[in-house]
Amino acid sequence: MGSREETFAFGGQIFPAEKNANQFLPRLWATRRVGYLLEQTRLNGENRELVDEIVGLGTRFGIVTPYTSFLVTEDMKDLPGRPVPFPQTRMEPNRGNGVGMVLGGTREADSEVRRSKAEKSMKQSDSAASPEQYMQNIRTVGSKTFTLKDGVWVDTEYKEGSKLPRVEVKFGTDEFFRLIADEPKLAEFFALGEKVIVVLGNRIYKVT
Repeated sequence: MGSREETFAFGGQIFPAEKNANQFLPRLWATRRVGYLLEQTRLNGENRELVDEIVGLGTRFGIVTPYTSFLVTEDMKDLPGRPVPFPQTRMEPNRGNGVGMVLGGTREADSEVRRSKAEKSMKQSDSAASPEQYMQNIRTVGSKTFTLKDGVWVDTEYKEGSKLPRVEVKFGTDEFFRLIADEPKLAEFFALGEKVIVVLGNRIYKVT
């Protein structure tokens, strides 16, 4: 402060490395963030940086957007809580910034109204709906999201070609149960099925 240094000490403070009481918060934040980003692309035009962030958040947290339509499958559940549908879109090259979204399937004005309502719903969301409520191929465990690919539940944080150290075990073996004993949190993720890939603590765990 000015030319002198001051120290303020507050004793008795405990900050755990991890707390599980509010695991909905990352997904709620991501939903609102995606709603804001979609609104910006609609009002100001798309650019690669915005689109990449939308796709990244949508993929990691299982959020359906015009840019993450690959999350939608034919067996989507028709249940209450399913997100407001976005109008049908297709991506095409754009001379200005390399990406463009073309509305189709309904009249453009109607599509814009629907898209605006969907964005507002996401941006002002006060609850974090789990994608497994309306999609068969996605599960959430705590703050993590898993997608079902070729019979394997894959953590959306996992990246092909990752250089992180790998631990691979066979489901139901002694090694499998020893690993859970050493790292109890893995039990939550391994409960998804007999084939799981999860990223935890800078390691990749694969159950076969």
